[in-house]
Amino acid sequence: MAERARTFYLQRNEDLTGVSGTGIVADGVLWPDETVTVHWRGTYASDVYWPDGIEAVEQIHGHDGRTEIIWHVSNAATEPDYAAMVRVAAAATLREFAELIDRGPMIPLRPSIFSTMAREQADDIEAGRRG
Repeated sequence: MAERARTFYLQRNEDLTGVSGTGIVADGVLWPDETVTVHWRGTYASDVYWPDGIEAVEQIHGHDGRTEIIWHVSNAATEPDYAAMVRVAAAATLREFAELIDRGPMIPLRPSIFSTMAREQADDIEAGRRG
């Protein structure tokens, strides 16, 4: 199983049916479990799920090489670390929640167990000890 999803597009060089046209006709994702989702562009836009993987997409839509699967180049060194971004956002949200609890609705309250727990969870998330 792949570690990350991979994206691609379908480049149609010759349109046999006259429906999709030529050029980039669809965008897709190959998921880590090897299933595929394809989003068709244009007037009749739709989404299709392919449980049998990329081979099924190529078999059905390849039209004997007239449509190509073009993979987007992935460079892990320059891609954002989305998991880290989510951790930072979650931790910040928990810290804001803790501050809100401490402030209370109208009167200052002493720190409560809930704000302490929120701060501890934020620390755990930032340290990678929690999802």
